[in-house]
Amino acid sequence: MRLSREIIAARRRQREGRGPVHFARPVVAAFLLMATGAVPAWGQAGAVGGTVRSASTLQPLEAAQVFVAGQNVGTLTDANGRFTLRGLSTSPVELEVVLIGYRKATVTATVGQMDMRIMMEAAAVALDQLVVTGQPGAVEKRAIGNSIAQIDAAEVAATAPVSSMQDLINGRAPGVVVMPGTGMVGSG
Repeated sequence: MRLSREIIAARRRQREGRGPVHFARPVVAAFLLMATGAVPAWGQAGAVGGTVRSASTLQPLEAAQVFVAGQNVGTLTDANGRFTLRGLSTSPVELEVVLIGYRKATVTATVGQMDMRIMMEAAAVALDQLVVTGQPGAVEKRAIGNSIAQIDAAEVAATAPVSSMQDLINGRAPGVVVMPGTGMVGSG
């Protein structure tokens, strides 16, 4: 009885312009939560999550790309290898995980599954070699018309002592002769 009198008095004050209706605040708050798309933590439908780890060391893999095949939904793993993909509408989904130095992993997941554990196997990678030139940007090695040499520093150091960068390059790259500087200002 008392509550209904308070509601009637609050509505009267609002009509007369003397104050807001205080009982409506919880209703407005609930409406705003629904309008912004906020959902409670227990409503994990539409999401998939888990961790990405190295198959050989079981260490978490940071910055691995996890995305849903055929959809524009993806994310990167954090420092602990964790990921969460939200906004998924179909179940099951096919996840693809990519990280340089590892083989691509493809896994099928059920929407709502938040405890996935994806293992990635290490793979030797040979990227297209890039050559840094005096021009802005980098150029692929196969696109340059000049002679380009590659020196494996570990192999050279294993066969002969190397005390400086000059010793490493001198005589091992065709057409390159490194002359010691004279110490004079402006000398090469």
